[in-house]
Amino acid sequence: MSKAFSSSTWNEALQGFLLHLQATRARKTVQYYQTLLKALMEWADRSDVPLEKLGKRQMDAYLVFRLDAGRSQTTLHHYPKPASCVA
Repeated sequence: MSKAFSSSTWNEALQGFLLHLQATRARKTVQYYQTLLKALMEWADRSDVPLEKLGKRQMDAYLVFRLDAGRSQTTLHHYPKPASCVA
């Protein structure tokens, strides 16, 4: 296991976020996020990316890695819809 992953920073962050989700979201939503974030953690471990160094460039590299592995794209933009688009 690499130094980036052996520090419990990634695990602590995941567990804290999952705890928040468990308190505020449905069980299947929590499972969905847990699956996605564990895959990100595994990639970060193999790529020697510590949590504190995770930024846009690393996320772009991870998304390209997912696409190259045949995974589907996830939502690309999380912007609120303009009021004119909301029914």
